[in-house]
Amino acid sequence: MNNIEKSRRLRELILAKDTLVMPDAFDPLSARIIERLGFKAVQCSGFSMAVAAVRPSEAELGMEANLNVSRTIVNAVEVPVMADGEDGFGGPEDIVAAIRAYVEADLAGINLEDQVLGQPGSKRIVTRDVMVEKLTNARKAAKDANNADLVINGRTDALAVANDRQAGLKEAVVRANAYLAAGADLAFITSVATMDEVEFLLREIKGPISVAAGMPYNVRTLSLKALKDAGVARVSLPAIAILSVVRAMMDTLQSIRDTGDFTDILDGNRICGMEDIAALLKQNARIPMATKQKVLFLCTGNSCRSQMAEGWARYLKGDAIDAYSAGIESHGLNRLAVKAMAEVGVDISNQRSKLVDELKNLQFDYVVTVCDNANESCPLFPGRTKVVHVGFDDPPRLASNAKTDEEAFSHYRRVRDEIRAFVETLPDGLKEK
Repeated sequence: MNNIEKSRRLRELILAKDTLVMPDAFDPLSARIIERLGFKAVQCSGFSMAVAAVRPSEAELGMEANLNVSRTIVNAVEVPVMADGEDGFGGPEDIVAAIRAYVEADLAGINLEDQVLGQPGSKRIVTRDVMVEKLTNARKAAKDANNADLVINGRTDALAVANDRQAGLKEAVVRANAYLAAGADLAFITSVATMDEVEFLLREIKGPISVAAGMPYNVRTLSLKALKDAGVARVSLPAIAILSVVRAMMDTLQSIRDTGDFTDILDGNRICGMEDIAALLKQNARIPMATKQKVLFLCTGNSCRSQMAEGWARYLKGDAIDAYSAGIESHGLNRLAVKAMAEVGVDISNQRSKLVDELKNLQFDYVVTVCDNANESCPLFPGRTKVVHVGFDDPPRLASNAKTDEEAFSHYRRVRDEIRAFVETLPDGLKEK
């Protein structure tokens, strides 16, 4: 299945009569185990990823690491995978880049929450209006990224931050209904502790709901059977896998340390056999060993040349490059650039002009400046990013001096073809710059 088909399959599972149970995956192996045991979908857990990376919080893990792990999880399984998009890693304006990145990584769905990620002190949530704007932007961004079927799980932590449980439940209902109206496919309410609370939410929320189970605050009060019987659409197990892995390793290694032999772990059947490992690894032929290079094409207004470069990279090098474009300014998508690319069968009409600041949460391998002004004004990029300048003539400027429409359009065609020739050398061509 491709990512659109997986999104549609995930939506079918959520809307089906049977409750969808999604355990937490934090690496490809945990995802493979979840799939092998018959679960129909996998939930990436930012919490579990952070624990596995020995990070104290999801915020410290960050979007780039979250995305990279999510990508390896998708490549390890056939079933649909839902990303943990946290709070979108920023405000409403940042959500577009996040959605696009997760769509390009072939995630079937994404969890977006109203808690503020990485803030000091006690947990807090954004206003309803801010979260509604995030979800509205996310739905549009999914469509613009060519997966209008992306499943969006709108999460509220209103109950978790409330001092009064009844007031928290009522606020959770208001928010859940607002999130569904804004484009979420289901409403995820955290910190639900009793079946009475579950039944209240089911009565008051006008759409499918999701709750977390197996958590320290409800592991003894909520059972999967009770949640299924009540009609909960989706049950997230956001920490059960990582908690059980930590406990199993600690118990096993403590036994070896204390007893000096392996009798207890053998008697307790605490280690798997090599046949279990072989069964988990037999699908490895489909897991790509190399990751794509993340390349940003940058120009002044992200209107023409950088848009063409992004379109060509997606069309010609989609298996090797994750392509993006942006500008120092945003001048809108040039209609003649769209027309020129359409002539050669490349549709860039769904791309949009954007500021480079919108992509601040992404770590690029290369930034390619395609105009002199962008090269001179290029912002600093952290870490390993290499900035390369490959200049191309400006079609709108040349066209402004043309005597006929045909002469004007010829400049777009020429630059389009020059950009194609450059993109065909990628990504190896960038290593030589």
